Amino acid sequence: MLDGGRRGETTVQRSAVPAPPLRYAGTACLAAVHAASLPAVAALLPSDRLRPVRWTGGRGLLSIVAFRYGAVASADDPPRWLTPYGEVSVGVVVTRGPAPPVLPVLRPLSLFVLHLPVTTAEARDAGRQLWGFPKFVADVAFTEGPRVRRAELSEGGRRVLTLAGRGRGPVLTDRRSAVMYSELDGQLVETVVPMSGQLRLGRGARAGRLELGDHPVADELRGLGVDPVPLAIFDYLTHSSVLPAGRPVGPARPWPGHAGDATAGRCTVRWPGLPPLDLAPVPQPAAAGDR
Repeated sequence: MLDGGRRGETTVQRSAVPAPPLRYAGTACLAAVHAASLPAVAALLPSDRLRPVRWTGGRGLLSIVAFRYGAVASADDPPRWLTPYGEVSVGVVVTRGPAPPVLPVLRPLSLFVLHLPVTTAEARDAGRQLWGFPKFVADVAFTEGPRVRRAELSEGGRRVLTLAGRGRGPVLTDRRSAVMYSELDGQLVETVVPMSGQLRLGRGARAGRLELGDHPVADELRGLGVDPVPLAIFDYLTHSSVLPAGRPVGPARPWPGHAGDATAGRCTVRWPGLPPLDLAPVPQPAAAGDR
């Protein structure tokens, strides 16, 4: 396991974070791939070892994935169970070394993670310290409907993005591993994440849409020229994964991502006809009369 210190304003003890690998079972997941400006995404990469994938029309690719985690267990003895939380990944689709043109969207994706907001400080601290993931605490509201699934990411009342989509057609089995790249203490970290699930694939405007809000991360994505219409939507019916320790693969320039200053977020899910369910309610201060 990498022995780097955690970045960010809040200091935590190393013993306070869970031991990898982390095992994620029964995850709700909606993923999308969008075209973006190739020069703009290339300029963000912190290592010459990474190259942005080249799509048609001289475009690059961005991946946006919304996760809702229910059961997360660590490798501690006995295992630690993390508080259920939500997460939204924003990453550049990359290769190590020269990038062949028009890399198939359906092949296993490698991503450099630009932002990885989560709804708990526990998940933020573990991700920053152990992998260098650019995590910050935010709110994620999920909607599960018969025609569309939606994930809305916000911080401090400012909307970052809304990802909406629904796959169509037959159910496909997906056992691709994702490769995640991040920067930790001046090193490029590679983490291979085994995954397994079943999904429905959607393409184009009928499959979904990305909407950007008024948050600084949204402004950054606008600057990347991201297309609101997805090239592909991966609508997972089942999803499980394992997050192992990463390994350093070379030097990298710092990538702090968005700092954020929240210490607690909300993860809610709404089904038709029901009020929102809070996955992990934030404890409220006791009233004066209750103390």
